[in-house]
Amino acid sequence: MKRHGLRIAAVTAAACLALTAGACGRKEPGPTPQPQAQEPAAPIMVTASINQWGSLAKQIGGQDVTVRSILDSTSIKTHDFTPQNADTTKLTGAEIVVANGAGYDSWATGKLGKNAVTVSASTTVGATNGDNPHLWFSKDARSAMATELENAFAKARPSESATLRREAQGLENR
Repeated sequence: MKRHGLRIAAVTAAACLALTAGACGRKEPGPTPQPQAQEPAAPIMVTASINQWGSLAKQIGGQDVTVRSILDSTSIKTHDFTPQNADTTKLTGAEIVVANGAGYDSWATGKLGKNAVTVSASTTVGATNGDNPHLWFSKDARSAMATELENAFAKARPSESATLRREAQGLENR
């Protein structure tokens, strides 16, 4: 019986020693490393000649664009408008300039930055000088401009193009 008691005591002591040694060598799992969040790209700087196109650009680009409209009031006579230094600065600092065209805002494309991309409503829909320049009233022109803006934004930020296209699709589905 004594031998049997010694065996039980030896097995119990060995088991305790194994558990104690195992617990000392084991590290608690640390926090799972999280993938580094990629810094969002700076917003695309967009200058629109008139607020009607600036508002569409903001709807299409959402948080991925900063839009400044030169003429942001309908009380200003566009045909008589002469840009001031601050307006010229907005145009030269833009990555994308959104213009109406068709003779409505010819001043908008005369002073662009060297790398600026122009999205023109009249070019998009095939309007020329002498046509009705109030293109923003046309549903077809707005739809065509939405597509052109989406493409210009995606080209300006290829890494963000999928997000930009999803946002534009969400706008079209509203």
